[in-house]
Amino acid sequence: MGSSRLLVLGVAVVATLAAAQSAWAAQLPLCTGMVTTNCVISVSLGGVGQPYPGGGADPYEISVDTVDPASAFDFVATIRETGGGPLPLGQDWEIAVNTGSTVIGETFARGRDVTIVRGGSAGSRTVTATLSPVRMAGDCGPSGSCPMTATIMRPGELELWIGDLGYLDSPADEAAMRGFDLATSAAWVSSPPTLDFATRAIVLDVANPHFETDGTTVFIGSAEFRLPFAMLNRLYDVDDPASLTPAAFAVTAGPGPAPLVGVAEIGTTIKVTMENLRFSKRKLRIRGNVSPGRPRNVHSRRSTSTPSVGFIWFLKALPRGAKVRGYQAVCRGGGTIRRGSSLRSPLRVRGLGNARYTCSVQAKSRAGLGRSARARFGAR
Repeated sequence: MGSSRLLVLGVAVVATLAAAQSAWAAQLPLCTGMVTTNCVISVSLGGVGQPYPGGGADPYEISVDTVDPASAFDFVATIRETGGGPLPLGQDWEIAVNTGSTVIGETFARGRDVTIVRGGSAGSRTVTATLSPVRMAGDCGPSGSCPMTATIMRPGELELWIGDLGYLDSPADEAAMRGFDLATSAAWVSSPPTLDFATRAIVLDVANPHFETDGTTVFIGSAEFRLPFAMLNRLYDVDDPASLTPAAFAVTAGPGPAPLVGVAEIGTTIKVTMENLRFSKRKLRIRGNVSPGRPRNVHSRRSTSTPSVGFIWFLKALPRGAKVRGYQAVCRGGGTIRRGSSLRSPLRVRGLGNARYTCSVQAKSRAGLGRSARARFGAR
């Protein structure tokens, strides 16, 4: 199954505030009549084109480079104010790149409000990214260990990483993940998300110092990611992606206001946005539990003609990413356990003794059992 491969995928890409040292190839040229592939189509700010490559007397230093050797990512774009200053927040940047024969499988950004549009054709692939800068407070190790107080502040950061998923061995996994986009203001993130086998939950780890450099201001971050239906289905057993809701994504956070979570269906992808992330433990676990909700309006009674048989009626459980594939009841009473299962209501439980029974009723799915509802049978 796809889930068994995720242990390998989960350690394939780790993005940190300070990228690992790498040799850089020549900067990509601007696309012209003479250069039409492996080039920068345009860079704009608020819809106004900016000089590329920027620098010198230009207001911004803009660079798009190939990564050599290519590992998880093949291209990286960075934008700074000339002289290395931060970018003002709230700016809308657009970066359009022709990546030649490189298929744009995934992207990673230090930014927010990110939109990625893939296009072009074989030999002349294109990617257009729209995003705005983020504040960052960092100083985390490669394993996600962060100090309580940041030693680095980057008040206006914007980067875009583009990769072809070449680190994957399975063509089917690669095809499923094409369209995966992740962006965050956190100093460290482990990508792509992994699957927690014990809880059948999708998990994204992000980490950051709790305080900014002044030692008192709590850092508040954001994260957003776009998951293709095919990726959700193949790697996480989410066979009904359109039913995902914000309730399916929970953030393990400490004290303080709860993070704001949004889930939107965009074509054949799900976009999850998270705001107000606070790193009280310096590391967060974003868990997307997609198992079904509990059966609703549950009521039960013993059969009047055969008291050893009980019936449980209910309204169907609502899916949260995984299709409901039946129901089960586990009933305990008088030192015994009785079970029943059904594709729909009512559910029948046989072999009930004279004792009272309390039953746990749950929907079944590929992502595991859903939340439990309670039913009871009185003693006879």
